[in-house]
Amino acid sequence: ATGSAIELELDNHPIQYTRNCQKAFCDLAVILSNSNLKLERLEIREIDEKIMKRLWAKLDTLNQKIHVESAFIQYENTMEETNILKYLEPGTLKTITLDNRIANQTRPVHPDVIMEALDRVIELEQYKQAEMLHVWPNCFGSAKDYLIRNGGEVSDPNRPNVIRVPIKKSNDFFEVQLSPLEIRIERKSF
Repeated sequence: ATGSAIELELDNHPIQYTRNCQKAFCDLAVILSNSNLKLERLEIREIDEKIMKRLWAKLDTLNQKIHVESAFIQYENTMEETNILKYLEPGTLKTITLDNRIANQTRPVHPDVIMEALDRVIELEQYKQAEMLHVWPNCFGSAKDYLIRNGGEVSDPNRPNVIRVPIKKSNDFFEVQLSPLEIRIERKSF
């Protein structure tokens, strides 16, 4: 979604709104307000800040959370796009993918911005009940040290980029696997 066009795609059938963005928001609100709606995948791509704020305002009017199994969110330089997660139904969301659409351009996202946004994300019930979080690209230069300072540990010396982070008040832990292009976080039991 940009200032000039919004495209919705349902079951591989694109609907493009090139002149009337308000109509697109109204149509989207009607679709998302259907209490029987069950989405396998929700993708938020190429959304500019002005449109994003209007989308949040429209989603604030919904009476229920949206049933989504997998969320793919492209973010630019602030990760504000991750706010969509609070509108999704906890427990049904299994996979969250955060993708930096400008990763290979000249405006990289500062690691502190990523860490602040991830701190917000991990406070959400949607995240706590999800099975997997994927974050692209590599913005995690100090992530390993951060995790270890906050209770994580390398449990296998043969896999130094895999960190176990205990979950407070639980017998579970997050297994965090760091690589040059991604971070994979999976909830597991001891």
